[in-house]
Amino acid sequence: MSAALLTALKRALKSKGVTYKELAEELGLSESGVKKMLTAKDLSLSRLMEICDWLGVPASDLVRLAEKEDIREVELSDEQSRALAADPLLFRLFWRLLEQEGLLAVARAEGLTAAQMKKHLLKLESLELLRVNADGRVRLRHRGLYRWKPGNPLVDRLNREWSRLTLDRVLKAPPTALSVHRLSALKLTEGSIRELIQGMNELADEFARRARREELIWPAARLKFFGLLLAGIDKRFIDSDL
Repeated sequence: MSAALLTALKRALKSKGVTYKELAEELGLSESGVKKMLTAKDLSLSRLMEICDWLGVPASDLVRLAEKEDIREVELSDEQSRALAADPLLFRLFWRLLEQEGLLAVARAEGLTAAQMKKHLLKLESLELLRVNADGRVRLRHRGLYRWKPGNPLVDRLNREWSRLTLDRVLKAPPTALSVHRLSALKLTEGSIRELIQGMNELADEFARRARREELIWPAARLKFFGLLLAGIDKRFIDSDL
């Protein structure tokens, strides 16, 4: 067992508020035995799976946390796109679940009864956007790190609308330690512009990876939403086409 994977497991235990004593009781071991197991790097795969199942954290998530996770590009089908665009409530439910809100929290936020919530979950399941397990738990189709593939009408519309919303919020809000707005138009060679764009893409990817890591190692109450909008174009400000 790698040191990085053991560190990821310890972080997951800490984020769930689980002590070594509690883990020892669950595994039928002594507390000192658990401490040795998590420091001697002799944790077996079966034991790791057992701990992850008890924590409710997929082992694959810990593996990705211990490594530099690739960001996959995923695509909505035409049927999925049309269904979500035609039903704002269904879209909001789906998006809340993507943002890791619990089922009860989603139902309360949208004012839905258990029966209504179940109906919408089954609709999302029929669209193959998630799966409802026999115990009622929901498993999203897309897990880990991914980005939505552009070119889909719904995705493109959301990109436009949410980009405008984010910029509008930044411009209207008073400056704080948790907001930033920088604007520049300078001359660069085409090669430098391409390097700058690559750096911006890498920043966006690292933003996603950091969010994923912190989601696994910190309690939900410690996390805050942060909207990031990166943009640039080979135009100067007085070349306005507004």
